[in-house]
Amino acid sequence: VYFFVNEALPCEVRKALARYGECVSLPRFEKLPHPVSGHPDMLMARIGDALFIHREYEAGQRILTDLDVPLFLSEKTVGNAYPDDVALNCFSAAGCLFGKLSSVSDEVKSYAQREGLALKNVRQGYAKCSSAVIGGVLVTADRGICAAASAEGLETLLVSPWRIGIEVYDTGFIGGASMVLDEQTIGFFGCLASHPEGEKIRAFFEKNGIEVVELSDGALFDYGGAVRVVK
Repeated sequence: VYFFVNEALPCEVRKALARYGECVSLPRFEKLPHPVSGHPDMLMARIGDALFIHREYEAGQRILTDLDVPLFLSEKTVGNAYPDDVALNCFSAAGCLFGKLSSVSDEVKSYAQREGLALKNVRQGYAKCSSAVIGGVLVTADRGICAAASAEGLETLLVSPWRIGIEVYDTGFIGGASMVLDEQTIGFFGCLASHPEGEKIRAFFEKNGIEVVELSDGALFDYGGAVRVVK
């Protein structure tokens, strides 16, 4: 198992991840806004069994090729301001692709439709960043994503917006502060106790058969999640 991670991910987190798979650092892609230019949820999208990456992100392509990881290219031009930075900030769950469809890569949408996924539009361009999602279980502070996911049968929990650490910006997202460790386990960068609804979040996942692992001490921090690839 490979975890494609932010190159800024702390050693403490990497050590915790070692029992689940191998960390592979992603270099920054400077066409994206600098604070999130190393965030996996901005650099790649895992849609079903397909891994999409920006055509212009050549350093990332070389890493995947060297590891013999199959990839699909997104042709959409990347910009350093919203919404030109969210072409791959989408996710698949419950037979659907969720994202701000006007901004999502055409190649991703075409692939999703070929695979029989229904396209579900949400207003939030940072759809993947905003969603801690594993299987059919989702936690978000975004009402639109919560409503769209609930309508498609996902188990959802809407939490209050709360300051989550992130480089430069005022606040990060819960999706970016979490990652899938395996099919039944979600990991968080930091302690859920630092969130006022942390125990509610933990109980919600556990009620739905998902184990929760805290990968480091301290407050939750948005490193852009991670992309898990099983070889």
